[in-house]
This record gives sequence, C-alpha cells and structure tokens, in this order.
Amino acid sequence: MYLKLAEYVYCNGQILFNLLSGSRYELNDVTAQIVQKLDSGMDIETAMRLYSSADIDSIIKQLIEMEYVYILDTPSLVPKIQMHNSTVLTSYLRSPFKLFSLTIELTGKCNMDCIFCNSSNLAYRTCGCKKWHYDRMLSDTQWKDIAKQATELGAKNIVFSGGEPMLRKILLFDLISYFRSKNITISIFTNGSLLDKDSLQFLAKNEVTLNIQILSSNINNYRILTGSEKGYNDISNTISYIKSLKIQHNIILLWNSINATEFDTIRDALGAQLRYIDCYLYPSNKYHPKTLREKMNNHIPRLIALDLNNLEYRKNFNMCFFGSIFIATDGSVYPCMMLRRESFGVLGDKQLYEVFLNHEYAKYWNLSNFKLTQCVLCKYAICCNNCRAVECAHTADITTTSYCDMI
Repeated sequence: MYLKLAEYVYCNGQILFNLLSGSRYELNDVTAQIVQKLDSGMDIETAMRLYSSADIDSIIKQLIEMEYVYILDTPSLVPKIQMHNSTVLTSYLRSPFKLFSLTIELTGKCNMDCIFCNSSNLAYRTCGCKKWHYDRMLSDTQWKDIAKQATELGAKNIVFSGGEPMLRKILLFDLISYFRSKNITISIFTNGSLLDKDSLQFLAKNEVTLNIQILSSNINNYRILTGSEKGYNDISNTISYIKSLKIQHNIILLWNSINATEFDTIRDALGAQLRYIDCYLYPSNKYHPKTLREKMNNHIPRLIALDLNNLEYRKNFNMCFFGSIFIATDGSVYPCMMLRRESFGVLGDKQLYEVFLNHEYAKYWNLSNFKLTQCVLCKYAICCNNCRAVECAHTADITTTSYCDMI
C-alpha cells in the first residue's frame, strides 16, 4: 500500500496546506521525514519497519480524515493541479504597472484628539486611522481626475483612510458613487463618530465595507484616551444600526497602555458575534501596551489560509504591497499608508500612470517573505502577513523583523 499527497495539497517541508479548504497540518521533524518518504514512493509496510508503526498509523489516520492523502494499491503519480491564476500572473509580468488596489487619504485631519495620536511620519501602528500634517491638499477636482485615472489603470478595490475620511463627506460620497458605477469594491477606515443614519444608508446602498476603530467599552478609559465623553454612548447604537443595514464591517480594537486591561472583556461588552481585528500601538509610541507585548508579537493571528489563487503570489510577492499604492492628502504616492519614507512621485505634478514608469514600486511589490532576512528561515514564511511599515519604523530596514515571537 502506498500514500500520496492529494493534488491540491502543498507541502513546504514542515507544513501541509490544503489549497481547497484552507486548512493546514503541521509536521515535526520525524513526521515531516515520514510524509516525505511516503509521498516519494516508499510503501507503507517499509515505513512501518523503519519508524514507529504507531506513529505511522496515527499520521495516516489523521491525514485521511482531513482528506490530505490518497491510499493506493500501487505506486502512482498524482499531478498537482494548477496553483495560481496564470492569466493574471502573466498579465502582471507583461504589464507591470497594472493597478489592483488603491488607498486614498482625503484628509490627514481628524475630529477626535486621541492622546496617543500625532501627525509625525513615524508609523506606530499598522493600517488604520492616524493624523498626518500637510502644507497642501489636492482639490476635489484633482481627486475626481485621479479616480478616473485609477479605473483606467484597472483598479478593482479602493480603500479610504485618514485622518477621518468623513470630514470630507461630500467628496467621499461623490468618489464612492463614481467607483461603484464602475463596479469597484470600497472599504473605509473610520472612527465611526460621524456615521449618522443617512450616511450609513448611503454606504449600505453602495455595499461599502466599514473598518471601525474602537478605543474602549469603558467610559473612563474612553475619556482619558479622547479627552471627551462625546460619542461614547453612540458607539453601540451605531454598530447596531450598521448590523441592521447588513453593512459588511470589521471592528478594529486599537490596544494601548490605557485600555490594555480590557483585552479579555471588550468583546463581550461590544458583542461577541462581531468580527474583531486586534491592532497595537508599537513601542515607538509612548502609549504602547507593554503588558500585551506577547500578544502583539504572536505570529498566529498573522497566518492566512493558502489557496489555489494565492500560493504562487505569496511565493513571489509581498501581498500587502503587491498591486497597490497609497495616495496621501497632498498627492504624494507611497507604497502604503504607514510607510512614507520613499515617495514615488506627487500627483498634480504628474499623472498616475507616470508613477509606475520608473519601477520604484517594484522593490516593494516583489518583497516576498522569502526575501526578508529572518522570515525566509521560518516555516510560516509562505502564509504569514507581517507589517513592513512598523518594522521599518523600528529598524529603518524594510527587510528585518523584530516584532515576532518566531524570531
């Protein structure tokens, strides 16, 4: 009897990935060796003589139950099925300025005055709301022209960030209407305080996804963090109305030294059924939650499911940067909203397509985990999403990794 990995299973030597279900099965040194020998043609009877028969039985039973393997009477070849969208990948290689996703920052200003937030260019958190200072800002006309250019370059997904995007509500809604007319998906990072019922009905109609930052479910902590109680009592009402309208939404919990004690209780207070994303203030910010450092560095929440479409991309590209750029309030173009050390150009002075002509973006798009100093050695490199912006803010080197418990 022989064992072969199913055609939809990918093995990196230490982990088996089911590319249909998205599940994974981790191997230790011994089980990895056993699976490798069995998949390479060793018959099960021989393997049982070389290794513990109990171990072999246990491994085979688990892999069969998870539908990772076939048991065959004779040695057979099981060809792997196509593991990426070859048309899209070839299109990128042929037309490297193809744009898939665009993040737009309409304003660096915010209606809240959180004690931890400043307008420096130093990234102290991953994606989300943050104040930024500008001496100039693009006009509504310029933004609408950029929106037209983005659709011509093939953008399929638009993200609005800030500052607080709702401070430019009229322009924001005009751009949403335009992008939705082109069947482009939209998401917004917001503190949620300016989301009235009329606005939410508009967003629901246009199928916009909301990423709402929540600071606390405790009124005392909320007051300390924001300097005000205004809006605190509206949080639960806003979330309830969002749910009633069936708006896709994520709750971003921004952890800091003030609200760190709520880590185990806030989900119950806000509603356990919501989709939560944990976000942390990193040590570059004085309100960094030291007591949550272990959770912040935990690699497990960063792991994503591998599938037939993303496997080859993850081998070759950085899935945070790839196909995406960020446009700041003043028209400056960067790799992402939190990485502003290098600008690709300034819109207004040039057209959007010109940003791609010098290929400065390529070193970011092509920065897969296998090109990162420490990550390349990690068994999770193929499936880990890490933030290059906060790492770069800490070390000034985009290829090193500090905030990970696997290092």
